[in-house]
Amino acid sequence: MKKRKIIIDMDPGGDDALAFTMALRSKDVEVLGLTTTYGNVSLQQTTINALRILEYFGRPDIPVVMGAEKPLQGIAQTAEAYHGNDGLGDANFPAPQTRSLEIRAIDFLYEKIMENKNNIDIIAQAPLTNIATLFSKYPEVMQYIRSLYIMGGTINIPASTKYGEFNFFCDPLAQSIVLQSPVKKYLATLDITYKVFLTEKDILSYKATQTQGGNFLYDTSRFWKKKLSRKEPFILWDPVGIGQFLAPELYTFEQVAITVETKDKKDICKMTLTPSKSPTSTFLARDIDVEKFLRLFKKLICKDPESSSG
Repeated sequence: MKKRKIIIDMDPGGDDALAFTMALRSKDVEVLGLTTTYGNVSLQQTTINALRILEYFGRPDIPVVMGAEKPLQGIAQTAEAYHGNDGLGDANFPAPQTRSLEIRAIDFLYEKIMENKNNIDIIAQAPLTNIATLFSKYPEVMQYIRSLYIMGGTINIPASTKYGEFNFFCDPLAQSIVLQSPVKKYLATLDITYKVFLTEKDILSYKATQTQGGNFLYDTSRFWKKKLSRKEPFILWDPVGIGQFLAPELYTFEQVAITVETKDKKDICKMTLTPSKSPTSTFLARDIDVEKFLRLFKKLICKDPESSSG
């Protein structure tokens, strides 16, 4: 089977790591690289985390490339209060032995897209600064990306602000640039991710498998469960985002045009949706088969890594 090639733009973050693990364990997916950005923690720490995750799962061969350390406008925001000082729930994973490549993320993305014209998808699960910068500097690449899969934004669930989910709130201008681009886009907002969660009982069942992925899920979820949300479930934000790529048949999409508020502080990041089939429209995930998604998630997370290599 011919593998589908992807690059993941990320700010790990435990849920980013779980999403990446799903891709890593999918036999028909080839991860060409990870590009990092500020977000859950600083750029330096997200890059360290990407390297740590790859080494933990035995894939140090996958390149990691540093990207944006701040948004297109304003200063960088981070979320250690939700992800721990190290971004991975302070789970004390070993320091990486490998290093990131000496190339900028947008140049790495450009090279890989042009090498794999119309045969590459981009998974965006972080502030969209890297992607917006790529589109601004190298607009020609947009015609060669097969699809862009995004986790970000909110319609009815308040987050950083009434309309500002963290990824988009970090860089509203980048949000607008990317959502107005002619690239084929799939978008999972908080509205759908909040439907998919794990209880503490679920998390313990993952740990009981004694697999790398099950142990990783347990370890990275401890900060959330012990310090932030003992009673609330563990939301699978970025796994739901990448699920749009891995199993689109589990989702119901609506094709819409999206405009973004970038100036009014009161309504910053607000998305206005209208039905559309224009080249700049977006396939918005409106619903998901939760039961089937969770079965797929557990199958991939708790999979023997040896059976998914190669």
